[in-house]
Amino acid sequence: MKLLKEVERGTVHTQDAVDCLESIESFLVRRLIVGLEPTGLLAFFRTAWTAVEGKPNAVSFSDALKKRGTIEWPSNERVLQSIQTRKIYRVNICNFLLSEYDRSLGGDIPAGGSCIEHVLPQSFGDEWKFDDHNNELFSSADHDSLVDTWGNLVLLSTELNSGLGKAKFGIKRARYKQDSMFKSARHLAENYENWTPITIKERSKKIGEWAVTRWISPT
Repeated sequence: MKLLKEVERGTVHTQDAVDCLESIESFLVRRLIVGLEPTGLLAFFRTAWTAVEGKPNAVSFSDALKKRGTIEWPSNERVLQSIQTRKIYRVNICNFLLSEYDRSLGGDIPAGGSCIEHVLPQSFGDEWKFDDHNNELFSSADHDSLVDTWGNLVLLSTELNSGLGKAKFGIKRARYKQDSMFKSARHLAENYENWTPITIKERSKKIGEWAVTRWISPT
């Protein structure tokens, strides 16, 4: 609020305020992605205006955090690792993360809302244990470690999501491509002919590479 009031008063340039807010967003989103507790954040933000000496921008915010020492701004490496392995579905900003990724691909935000689709279903059945040639597709261990990772998640309309259930990937892929309002689901269908532990990890890696440029760390 202090920042916005100073912009209104003309004591802070609009672009400096935007840069500062973008840095705050990147800092907070990265922490949520990797699962850091908010210890120390309230105390920091209570004194943040003084810490930036009344001159808020991306650099002064970063410098103020560095001086605290004990508050971590997660590195690219840590964010990349978390996106590949952490159960992002359990993170309370999961919908925001997926929406931002969809937007980055050129997608719109449909008025009807969205829900989170697990390509590899949450309920693990025989449909996903073996492929059409009876080769093992996903083990129980694969399912447990990958089902809630970002690479396995897309946005869909509630209607499309509820109609797919535990359907095999070939069926889901066709519906994503033909019927989804969300660019990320169509993009997945266009780029992956099969859905395996390897492809989930590959997609998570690509998403991670995007994420560290969307929510940058200080240099």
